[in-house]
Amino acid sequence: MKILIIEDEIQSRKKVEDYIKRYDPSINIVLSTGSFKEAIHTLINHSIDLVLSDIEILDGNVFDLLTKTPVVCPFIFISAYDHYSFNALENHGFGYLLKPYTYEQFSKVMANYFTLKTKISGTNERNIEALQIFRDPDYRKRIVVQSGKGKVSILKVNLVKLIEIEGGVLFAHTESDKKFIIKETLTLSHIEATLSPKMFFRINKSQLINIEFISMYEQYGKNKVAIKLTGNKNSTLITSVNRTPLFKDWVRK
Repeated sequence: MKILIIEDEIQSRKKVEDYIKRYDPSINIVLSTGSFKEAIHTLINHSIDLVLSDIEILDGNVFDLLTKTPVVCPFIFISAYDHYSFNALENHGFGYLLKPYTYEQFSKVMANYFTLKTKISGTNERNIEALQIFRDPDYRKRIVVQSGKGKVSILKVNLVKLIEIEGGVLFAHTESDKKFIIKETLTLSHIEATLSPKMFFRINKSQLINIEFISMYEQYGKNKVAIKLTGNKNSTLITSVNRTPLFKDWVRK
């Protein structure tokens, strides 16, 4: 098996190399580089089975670079930022590792790749579209909430329209406009990483919304968007400046 690594941080690149050797010493690391341009040259001239890549590198954003390059092999993306997970699925992404990740997390993603690669034997194994149909759909289906004094309830995530953090406490808002404290000890970033990026999107530093409950949105000033969700309490939510272009891409997909 031939692997290519794209990571501009030397220590992070060495970590990936060490984990690969620990997982399977027979894997051939064809190239380990911090340059996307150098990696592309190798991809064009070699038959690469899998790419492990950081997202923000010295050349720029890997997603932007991929739109200009005819690449067909699967990628496992590695990033310190969880908000790229949806983009990863749309850009040859087979897996997503959130820094700092452990060897156990790394080996699980690699094991999934090898298992699913075997399942599609007899087809073009380097065809990313074939690999995508086997992508691990293990996203959260339920959220545990406090429903009263000493009472705990379980909400289906598809019925949750908004998750937000207020004063360090996470709340889930349902389709019927009920508000519950989320019992699990998680940050907003952690719970975001467990939810399907096709269903939920983080519009700012404190709020995640469910696409199924967006009733309308409109431009708000120069660089923001105002969003209204369905329900009796149809308050307006505002995207942050840096999340606005990502939100517009998300709702169109």
